[in-house]
Amino acid sequence: LALLWALGPAQATAAPGAVGAKTHHILILHSYHQGLGWVDKINEGIRGELASGIDGDVQLHFHYLDSKRTPQKGAMELQRSYLERRLQLLQTRFALVITADNNALHFMVRHRRALLPDAPVVFCGVNNFERAMLGGHRDITGVVESVDHVHTFELMRRLQPRRRRVVIVSDATPTGAAVRAELAKLAPRYRGRLTFEQLPGATLDELSSAAARLDPHKALIYLLPFNRDQQGNYSDYAAAIGALRK
Repeated sequence: LALLWALGPAQATAAPGAVGAKTHHILILHSYHQGLGWVDKINEGIRGELASGIDGDVQLHFHYLDSKRTPQKGAMELQRSYLERRLQLLQTRFALVITADNNALHFMVRHRRALLPDAPVVFCGVNNFERAMLGGHRDITGVVESVDHVHTFELMRRLQPRRRRVVIVSDATPTGAAVRAELAKLAPRYRGRLTFEQLPGATLDELSSAAARLDPHKALIYLLPFNRDQQGNYSDYAAAIGALRK
C-alpha cells in the first residue's frame, strides 16, 4: 500500500480505471502545504501507485493543514470546520483516509468521529510513534518514520574524530520537538565522547551568529527539520544552510 496524503482546498484528481467500474474516493490529509518537496513527493508516489494498483476509478481529494507555515493555535479548529463542511457538501462515501506526518494523524484521530467515522485510516511519516496516538480507534494502520541518529553520529565521528561538540539545529514546530525528544534519549549513550547543545527555533540571523562563534576545528552542526522559527517566521532547509554558511 502506497503512502497517500492530503485534502486541499477544492482539489481532486482521478486515476484511470475500467469504464463502469466502481469509483473509490480517497481523502489525503497532509500536515503541511503543497509545494513543499516532501509533500509533493508523497503525492507523486500515491498517484503513481494508484494509477495501476487498484481495480476501478480512484478519486483523490487533497486537504493541506499547512501547519509549518501557520501556527496551530486556533487554526486547526478552523480547518476542522472547513473540512467538515466540505465533506457535507461532497456527500461522498470515502473508502480510505491517508494522513501524512504527525499533525495530520493527530487531527484525524481527534476529529474522526465528526468527519469520516467509517473510513479506515492509513498514516505515514509519523515520528515518535506510540499506540496511544491512535486514541483507541480501530481500523488505523501505517508507516512510522524513524531517523537513524545513531549511525549518523557514528559516521560523523569517523569522518571528524577530533570534533566532539555537536550543535543541534531544529525548528519551532511539533516535528522539531519530536525529533529533539528522540535525541534526548540518545545523549547518555555518548557521554564522554560527544557533547550536545540544542539551538531550537532560532531565527536565520541567530543561526548565522551562532555558527560564526563556533570553532570550525571542534564543532559539528546537526541540522534537523527547519521550517519555522520561534518568532513564527517560515523558512526551509536551503535558507537555514545558507545562514549557517555565512
